Amino acid sequence: MKKLKLSHAIFWILLITVCVSGIPWATYAYFLHSKQTKIHNSAYNITALIQTTTSREPLKTLFLAEVLQLSTDRPTNLFAFSSQEAGQLLVKQPVIKQANIKKIVPSTLHISYSMRQPVAFLGDYSNTALDIEAIPFPFKPFYTPKILPKIYLGKNELKDFAWGNQINSPLISVAYEIIHSFSKGAQVSTVDLSRAFAKEWGRKEIVVTLSNQHILRLPTKNFQKQIDHYWGLQHILLPKDFTQKQVVVDLRLPDFAYVMSP
Repeated sequence: MKKLKLSHAIFWILLITVCVSGIPWATYAYFLHSKQTKIHNSAYNITALIQTTTSREPLKTLFLAEVLQLSTDRPTNLFAFSSQEAGQLLVKQPVIKQANIKKIVPSTLHISYSMRQPVAFLGDYSNTALDIEAIPFPFKPFYTPKILPKIYLGKNELKDFAWGNQINSPLISVAYEIIHSFSKGAQVSTVDLSRAFAKEWGRKEIVVTLSNQHILRLPTKNFQKQIDHYWGLQHILLPKDFTQKQVVVDLRLPDFAYVMSP
C-alpha cells in the first residue's frame, strides 16, 4: 500500500472534516431559508382554531383568539407564531388553569386547556368565584348560573386581592371545612368570617347561613364540635315551629345552644 505524504494526509483530513462539519450547517441554513419562505407565504397564515377542554363549559373561540392576539385583519403566520409564548398568555387568564398549543400545518392551531372549577363565591367582591385552591377568578361570562356557597372574609384579609392570585388567609381553609361539614345535610348559603378576628369577644364569631334558613353563630375555635352539637339539635329544630322559618342558633359557648326564632 502506497503511503501518503504527511502534507497530503493533512490535506485529506482537513477536507473530510470540512465536508462532515459542513453538513449540519448546510442543513441548518436550508431550514432557515425554508422557514423564511413559509413565513412570507400567506398559505400558512392561521385561519382556524381547534379547542379541546376537560370543562363542560368551554370558552368561546373568539375569546381565545383575542387572548392570542389573532385577527383576520392582520393575519399571523403559523411559522412566526410562538406556541410557548401563546400558552403563557392563556394561563395568565384567571379562568384558565393549564394550556397547551400545537401547530397543525398549514394554518391551524390546536388549543387544549383546563378551566378553574368554581366551588364558592367570594362575597367581598362582585362576580368573583373561588376554586378548590382558593384562587379567585371572574365568574361571568364564562360559566352558567350556579348555586354555590358565598364566603365573606373581610377586606383586611384581602389586602393583596387580585384575580388569579391565591388567597393565603387561614380563614379560607376554615370556610372550606365548614362547607364540607354540611355536604350531606342542609346546604351552606353563606359563611361570614369577617368578624372572626374581632377584638371584642361579643363580636368575635363565624356566622353560617344554611339553605333551611337556620343561622348558626359559631366560635372561631372548636367550631367543628359546635357544628356536631347543631346536628344533635335536629329533634328540636325539625318540628313545624322551626321548619322553613328563620332560626338563629347561637353555639358560641361550649356545649351550649341558644335557639331564637322571630
